Amino acid sequence: MPATIFEQCFAALMVHEVGADPLDPSAWSGRAIGAGQFICEDDGLDMSREDSGNWTGGAVGVGTLGGTRYGIDTASYCDARKALPAALAPRYPALVRDLTLDQARELTRFAYWKPIRGDELPPAVALMTLDAAFNNGVGRAARWLQEAAGTDVDGDIGDGTMAAVRRRAGNGPGEDLAIDVLAERMDFMAKLPTWRIYGFGWSRRLARLPFQAARLSAG
Repeated sequence: MPATIFEQCFAALMVHEVGADPLDPSAWSGRAIGAGQFICEDDGLDMSREDSGNWTGGAVGVGTLGGTRYGIDTASYCDARKALPAALAPRYPALVRDLTLDQARELTRFAYWKPIRGDELPPAVALMTLDAAFNNGVGRAARWLQEAAGTDVDGDIGDGTMAAVRRRAGNGPGEDLAIDVLAERMDFMAKLPTWRIYGFGWSRRLARLPFQAARLSAG
């Protein structure tokens, strides 16, 4: 069964975050998708003690070292879990370091994909917006989409935003709109004071996105 657009977008996130594509059979120890162990950088886990986002208290040395798994840090995990349906939330570990890949995928769907209305966006726009939401927050991603679509900017993707997206993208894959979303994000990030420290790494991620989006559109 072909992968959905969401599954393809999540796979693109994992390529950035852990250096492996869960839709690539060679990324699994059993050489088939979902067979055996998902083989990725450091098992998808970052337990750096110097990263404030890895601590439950939001500052280095404060609270418990929860780490970052599959690109979701401890601070984001606490907020993301609130988006889960009540029936699912109890199944999730207290600390993100114990998160499974399937849980990371499901959490991404509820905490990021659904709020951006990813199933209703053209594929290329969906990837650009999801990647922004995953890394910069849903509200910021929504603003970049709204700015690119030329509609009211309020950080909430409602019916007005979707109408503006349809006007810009028509029935196509939305590549022009996707590039404008990316441009809005790049313009914002390049002005951050931390750009001089982290800008090269961020640039590599942003530069890869259009290639991934093109493959989605062609799929």
